[in-house]
Amino acid sequence: MKSISKSRFVSGVQCSKKIYFEYFRKDLKLPVSEATQQIFDLGHTVGALAQKSFPNGEDATPTDFSDFSILLSKRKNGLQKKRKQSTKQHLQQKTLW
Repeated sequence: MKSISKSRFVSGVQCSKKIYFEYFRKDLKLPVSEATQQIFDLGHTVGALAQKSFPNGEDATPTDFSDFSILLSKRKNGLQKKRKQSTKQHLQQKTLW
């Protein structure tokens, strides 16, 4: 049985045929237009520039686009860890003076 995301559920409520075609007839999907592909390419370029600008940053791309709870908990833990590190660094600097 295939799982369904909230977005696909809403899409199916709006048009019952759309959900059928998304799951069972992907072969009928129209190819991406050149203009849309350029938008996708621009997004990838921006992502690459962001990674260069912040080399120690963490990749926040979800592994499962139907469940963001894993990503959110990882981000929360990462932010808490960084907050502890910066607080520790701040306190160390204070004691040097």
